[in-house]
Amino acid sequence: MANIQIQRSLKEDQLIFKIATAVSEFNEVYKLSWQVYSEEGYINPMDYPDYRLQDQYEKYSVYFLARNNERVIGAVRLIIDSPKLYVEEDFNLGISVDKKRIAEISRLVVLKEYRRKNPRLFLELIRMAFNFSEDRNLTHWISVMSKGLKKLFSRFGVEFRLIPTKPLLPEHLEIRKKLPGYYQREIFPYIISLKEVKKGFEKLNDSDNEKKGVNEG
Repeated sequence: MANIQIQRSLKEDQLIFKIATAVSEFNEVYKLSWQVYSEEGYINPMDYPDYRLQDQYEKYSVYFLARNNERVIGAVRLIIDSPKLYVEEDFNLGISVDKKRIAEISRLVVLKEYRRKNPRLFLELIRMAFNFSEDRNLTHWISVMSKGLKKLFSRFGVEFRLIPTKPLLPEHLEIRKKLPGYYQREIFPYIISLKEVKKGFEKLNDSDNEKKGVNEG
């Protein structure tokens, strides 16, 4: 697929949204992920002396990023065509996963100063991931997230459904040690069809158009 680059003006910021392709862009994303995960207490920052958060899924990942004139300020990734998904390693799922048609969406990170300043920055990143997924003929997204992040997706019409799980096995508990602070929170596996994502975006667009009409009236 050809690289996508879109310029958006969100409030006073001129931001570029694109798929990461250059080594420098990947390094910026890894450093941003390290920074956000450190600030949120998900990881011990001293475990990453190069200040970059990476894992075994990088070679299966597509990153979508937002940048201003100076740096990457937000990103999200899709894990595609991986023999195993993050969610399968961290949970004992009660469903089977068709990895040929499913992508795992993860590492949604935005610099703290931009989260309230430009909440729609999240939406633009998710839209890019959705458009890419449609082009790849994927049918579902699967994810591991907190209730708070699920609520953020819901604000933009993306309503993930909880995946049933079985009791955790020793291997699940062992692998969770990679994010020691993350699993001290209420973290759950979720799934959504891309048809539902599309419907959610359409409803959001209709709502935005209604508000625009009221403001112009």
